[in-house]
Amino acid sequence: MTKQTGMLPGLAVTVALLAAVVLAGPGCDYSGDETAASDEEEPQRHDENIEELPTPGKGNPKLDSHLWDLISANERGEAEEYAQPREDMDLVDGGVRVIIECVPGQVESAAAAASEAGAKVELTTRSNLVQAVVPITSLNALAEAGSIRFIRLPHLAVPQVND
Repeated sequence: MTKQTGMLPGLAVTVALLAAVVLAGPGCDYSGDETAASDEEEPQRHDENIEELPTPGKGNPKLDSHLWDLISANERGEAEEYAQPREDMDLVDGGVRVIIECVPGQVESAAAAASEAGAKVELTTRSNLVQAVVPITSLNALAEAGSIRFIRLPHLAVPQVND
């Protein structure tokens, strides 16, 4: 029977390999190929004819990613289809119900910016929140307002069950 040293077997192997690399020194070739690097041919590139694809936009950092996806779906004419399976996304007459998280002390400015963007302000709170139905086409512009920190979907209420 072997005696355990208190070190996990995988960790012991990792430490041994790390020690071997450190002791080998910085000039050691770890590839196992014995030909010198200067004698090697330039590796053949297989990606020369691959077309570079555009990176998808990440959207405005002040917008919840689901709202950014909704904007994209709306541009394709698919806003209803995108929102339908989501319980937390409430579309109302071309707009979406959102919570606007305001810069502290700027609830009135944020509510005014929402109204100017065509939103119907439903509720303001002393805790720097505004609930509004904002036109989907105005979400990105509204997020640019200085009084707004973040725009997100409302959180769903989850009932607690006591047995």
